[in-house]
Amino acid sequence: MQTLDDDRFAAARAVLLMVEGMIDGATLVDRDSRVVWFNEGQLRLLGNPPLADVVGQEIERVIPHSRMREVVETGQPHPLDIIQYGERSLLVTRLPLKDENGEIIGAIAFALKNSIPYLRPIAERVQQLQSRIARMEQALSTPRTSRYNVEHILGASPAMRQVSRLLRRAGEVRSPVLLLGETGTGKEMVAHAIHNLSRRVERPMVVVNCGALPATLVESELFGHEKGAF
Repeated sequence: MQTLDDDRFAAARAVLLMVEGMIDGATLVDRDSRVVWFNEGQLRLLGNPPLADVVGQEIERVIPHSRMREVVETGQPHPLDIIQYGERSLLVTRLPLKDENGEIIGAIAFALKNSIPYLRPIAERVQQLQSRIARMEQALSTPRTSRYNVEHILGASPAMRQVSRLLRRAGEVRSPVLLLGETGTGKEMVAHAIHNLSRRVERPMVVVNCGALPATLVESELFGHEKGAF
């Protein structure tokens, strides 16, 4: 009995066959990452096995380093991925296949024919940006806590004892605190200590490089702005 999934696989296969002259290989897998279909170009890349021998197999048994399962499990497309097939470089795009409810029922992949010389710079740039975004997401997911507390500020002179008293008082207020001092005098350490002494200690310690702020934005970045001010 023909199912709705079968209909969608047939539709996806028909679309890929329509553009077969523009692609080197095409792959279709189901929700279990099992092979549903390869086009003739893909079979040639695999050494011309009979299609009947590979249909129903897990994709990794046929293409050991395939990322199709990742697409099925995450629902995230992989556009413009450069891969090696023997001595050939292919520019592969992988897309999730969904039903009318948005549920993932499989994935498709295709390699654009003769695309590497023209699209390699774009693909490499996309990969660089994706890596950069991943690094930024990793950095943002890492708890941003203050590194120093008042015990790290050493010294028994009257001046240092006064600094210790002042930063404890600063930690009790909600007003902005301006720290002045020459380079190397420990302003960053004092700022971290104030954060640790404040009621905001459980919140992120956000460090901003003031030297990188345009003069016109310093005030709004440090002290905030009214809604609609921009």
